[in-house]
Amino acid sequence: MAQDQVDVMRELGFERFMVAGHDRGARAAYRMALDHPAAVLKLCAIDILPTHHVWTHVTREWALNSYHWSFMAQPYDFPERLLAGKEEYYREYVRCCSSENIHGVCEDYRAGATIDFEMDRKDLEAGNKIACPVLVIVGGQSHTAKFYGYEKGWSTYVTNLVGCIALPCGHYPAEQAPDETYSNLRDFFRG
Repeated sequence: MAQDQVDVMRELGFERFMVAGHDRGARAAYRMALDHPAAVLKLCAIDILPTHHVWTHVTREWALNSYHWSFMAQPYDFPERLLAGKEEYYREYVRCCSSENIHGVCEDYRAGATIDFEMDRKDLEAGNKIACPVLVIVGGQSHTAKFYGYEKGWSTYVTNLVGCIALPCGHYPAEQAPDETYSNLRDFFRG
């Protein structure tokens, strides 16, 4: 995904750029900044911790509140079958749910638990860190914020952590705190 994004930006005439992303978009942006340091000038990750950090710091409390990480990462098509016909119960964005969407989400979690984790592990073991300025916007009431310290989590993976800003919202800062999210993005990318 990260390579595809860099290729698209290059095709559009941008050799260097700033990037922000939420959830899987932030994970792809993380990989862009790590694999293409000459291209990514600044990175803003919205309400995520690096995948490697999450999987290597699992606690009982986190697992009980974030069970979807391991549930949706189960082999095809176990979670898909359990979710089929129960989309309204399980998903917040039910209007977007289709069997293809659910499969895509499960594949995302499978990748996080396998290939993404392994790539992050190898980079960490090799001493590779994101060098560009990084801002993390946190949903202060999100499931992840309840169990992890963002500064501690991110400092292992980046060399220039500008800050971690907690907003008064859950996992969706752009939707739940749009003005604050915009202000922080604007200030970070202009600065």
